[in-house]
Amino acid sequence: MEDDFIGFLGFLWSGFLWLVLAAVVCWLILIGLVAPLLDLDPMRVARKKMETAAQAVDYGAYQALSSANIRAQHRFAFKLDLYVERSDLERIPFPDRDATLEAVTKPWCAEAPWYWLPRVRFRDIRSGELLSSHWCL
Repeated sequence: MEDDFIGFLGFLWSGFLWLVLAAVVCWLILIGLVAPLLDLDPMRVARKKMETAAQAVDYGAYQALSSANIRAQHRFAFKLDLYVERSDLERIPFPDRDATLEAVTKPWCAEAPWYWLPRVRFRDIRSGELLSSHWCL
C-alpha cells in the first residue's frame, strides 16, 4: 500500500515537472516567435485612441458651444476636463443642455474602457468651477 502511494506521488511529481516544462516551452515560443510581431507598447494604441476621442470631443464642444476658447485636460483613469466659457454653456437652453453635452461627450465615452468609470466634466475656464459632469455609463 505504501509503495502504491509513493508511486502515485512520483507520478504527480513527474506530471508537475512536465507541466512546468510545457509552460517554459510555450513561454519561449511566445517570446521568440509571437512577441516580435506584436506592438511592444500596448498603451500607445490606447493613448492614440483617447487622443482621437479627445479631439472629437473638442470639435463637438466647439460646434455646440460656438466658442474658440475651449481647453481639454486629460486626468487619470480616463477622466477629461473641458474648460469652457460659462456664458457659452449657459447659452444652451436648459432643457436641451443634457442632450447637447451628452452628444459632445459621446466620442470620449465610446473609446474609454468602462471599468475605469470614465467621465467628462465641463468647468469654467476662468474660475475652474464645475459646471456640468457626465459619467460614461
